[in-house]
Amino acid sequence: MTDAQFGVLIAALTAGLAAIAGAIRWAVGRVVKSNDDAVKALIDNTASNAVLGVKMDQVVASNTALAGKLDAIVDFVEDHTDERPRHRIQTPASGVRAKTVREG
Repeated sequence: MTDAQFGVLIAALTAGLAAIAGAIRWAVGRVVKSNDDAVKALIDNTASNAVLGVKMDQVVASNTALAGKLDAIVDFVEDHTDERPRHRIQTPASGVRAKTVREG
């Protein structure tokens, strides 16, 4: 093998290794960018979940207040309603709607 052939062989090996190194560097860059994008997405998701948690707390508080109001209304209705049973008049054969009356 002559010095010229040896020089060409070394140049080819160097070029091949440079290409492999470039491909590895490109791939590592892609993986790093992908990881950075994933971390950013996780951070955004965490912030979104925090906002959602606050809104859910507001909904629970609103529902609790509404349940309290409904309990007060039920208590009022029960206090102002007499306990006499209501009897239904039998529906006539003609199909007219039956009425509800109180015994009195």
